[in-house]
Amino acid sequence: MAYPSWRAGELPLDTNGFPIPCWTHLIEALPILGRPITLACPVGGVDALSHGLKEMKYDNCVVKYYCDVDVELEPVLRALHGSGAGLLVGPEVGNILHTDVESWERVDGIVCGPPCPPFSTSGKRKRSEDQRSFVYKRVTDAIARQGQLGCFFFVVENVPGVRHVPSGSLASFQNEWVDDLARRAPMFHIQEWMMQSAAFVPQNRRRLYIVGWNWYALGCVPVPPLTPFRAAVSRATLADVLHRGLPQVDEASLTPQQKLNLAMVKNKLLANLQTSGEGWATFSVDRDPSKGYNDPLRRDGCVNTLRTHNELTWVLYMDRLGEFAFSRCLHPVERCALQGFRPELANLLSKSGLLRATGNSFTVPVVVAVFGQCLKALVHASSLSEASVPRPISSAQRGDHENVVSVLRKTRMLNIERHKIAILDCEAKGGC
Repeated sequence: MAYPSWRAGELPLDTNGFPIPCWTHLIEALPILGRPITLACPVGGVDALSHGLKEMKYDNCVVKYYCDVDVELEPVLRALHGSGAGLLVGPEVGNILHTDVESWERVDGIVCGPPCPPFSTSGKRKRSEDQRSFVYKRVTDAIARQGQLGCFFFVVENVPGVRHVPSGSLASFQNEWVDDLARRAPMFHIQEWMMQSAAFVPQNRRRLYIVGWNWYALGCVPVPPLTPFRAAVSRATLADVLHRGLPQVDEASLTPQQKLNLAMVKNKLLANLQTSGEGWATFSVDRDPSKGYNDPLRRDGCVNTLRTHNELTWVLYMDRLGEFAFSRCLHPVERCALQGFRPELANLLSKSGLLRATGNSFTVPVVVAVFGQCLKALVHASSLSEASVPRPISSAQRGDHENVVSVLRKTRMLNIERHKIAILDCEAKGGC
């Protein structure tokens, strides 16, 4: 096993030494409504949305129902929501297949991410033959019931593979699911957004977001299309999220095949030095680059999509002279920043738990941005005098909130500039 190798619960360094991701300046301030928005998360994972809202200093949202089968997430969720929250966590109590979602009281929104292996290439795309796809039925049950109760919106995230139409089939799983949902919950108008995490963090991660809007309760108020508040060039770079004090890897500790894979990538970079130039390169060191796996060599300043099992993501920096000034495996705690989490997330998880949490999670700023669009639509709906819709607070009340957001945004932009100066100083002293 390549570096880092650390036992469950034992971090090699204090997590305070890892950079904190900067992304809040890429998202517009979230509107404050007259009462807290209530949510249900029937397949919640590590609850990336609540982590993101906390980072945005937004406290106008309450998670009323939460389910997940990963019992190791409980300390994280208790720290996030408090001991009094209604959290159902564990293989039995947190399994949505065993949960009576029809008995839930009304909430304003549903946010969830059903398991992706039934639709991904790594899961062999067995679709309905994979029992994990049964979760979708229970998600549909929850959405249909909440739609009858007047729930305003839902957000469901999954891999683009849900759109794949296998040989011999007439439709994708996504089309079949939407058709079933339209029959059972006709009150929802459904939109599909393909989101790319690279607009917010240095990770290539395409995900499909299905957004449902209750036209029966709110009228024909479309959820506005989502675009990043600022250009992706202003987001944190790969160098910004890497710990600069970690030692380089002793390549002698790699397996023979890993050594061969690493050598092939280095030779390829050196051969293309004149055309591709200096810069970062990322790839999976445990995958033979000559066999064309789905984890290609990336040179766009982003890492490959984080999954629960690709721990051995290698990061190289080649300078203009062809020297490899940076060469090591991505540290598990660095995965937090690449998904938009603070490094402190790792303090409450084992190594395997951290790999699962970051591999299965929404990218934090992406789900916050999608949620923000739903809030904007609610503000618009409230202006149409819908009695059931929480109205936005007055401009005088909002002033204090916007001042706080402005200060936070300026602070984070200043931190980004400090990161850039630190990197230039490191390079000037002979570092990477």
